[in-house]
Order: sequence, then structure tokens, then C-alpha cells
Amino acid sequence: NQKGNNKKWNKNQQYHKECWLKISGGIKEGSSRGKCGWYKKYWCDSSYELAYLIWNLDNNISLERNKEGFEYIYNGKKHLFYPDFIVNGRYVEIKNYKSDLTDAKLNYFPYEIDIYYKDTMKPYIEYATKNYGKNYIKL
Repeated sequence: NQKGNNKKWNKNQQYHKECWLKISGGIKEGSSRGKCGWYKKYWCDSSYELAYLIWNLDNNISLERNKEGFEYIYNGKKHLFYPDFIVNGRYVEIKNYKSDLTDAKLNYFPYEIDIYYKDTMKPYIEYATKNYGKNYIKL
């Protein structure tokens, strides 16, 4: 909503397009709603992604940021899904929680993919916290 205006914003509307692009997902830097930034030449869109990245790099596991989008349909419309990383030839997606949207992405995804949710991210977050402090996100 715009200040002083109760008109509902529409993503197809041109006004405030830059704001929509910042939070609309995909591989655009800053497209996440979480904390984001660079760590050792890798872009991270969340503290979870950073913890996962730290663990892999510290354990000499090579990974790359995925840049390929995959079509899926959600609510009758086509979208693109960009899994977060590719590790040892497998796609990896990191999410805070399960949702219908995530399920739709996975149902259409043509390859094997490892999904890490909040509960399966605990070892990575504990590792980052233990080795880099509670404020590891500042890295």
C-alpha cells in the first residue's frame, strides 16, 4: 500500500516496480525478504544459505550458485524456480518452511533435489554459530 492510500498494489502495476523486483524471488541479488549479501564471492539470500555455504566451504565441498530457472505452474500461471545451489551435481534448495508454493516448484522440478528446511538446517546453523559466533550473519 502507498502512504495514505488503501489501494491494493498489483505486481502488474508499473508504480513501485523496483520494490516488487527486490522481493519477487529468482536469482536477482536482494530478491529475498531475508538478510542477504556476499560471502567469499557467493551471493546469499538468507542466514540459512550463509550457514550452509560456510559449512560447505569450510569442509572443502565445492558448490556453485544455481543460475538456471525451471518452469513450474502455480495457481494456473507459469513461473520460474531457481534452486539455490548445485553441490556435487545435485541441486539444493534452502527454505525456512514448507508451503504449497514450494511443493508446486518441487512437483515440476525435473531433477533430484535436496531440500533443507528449518529443522534440517540446525547442524549448519550450529556450525556457523560455533565457529563464527552468533552474529555470523555479519560475515
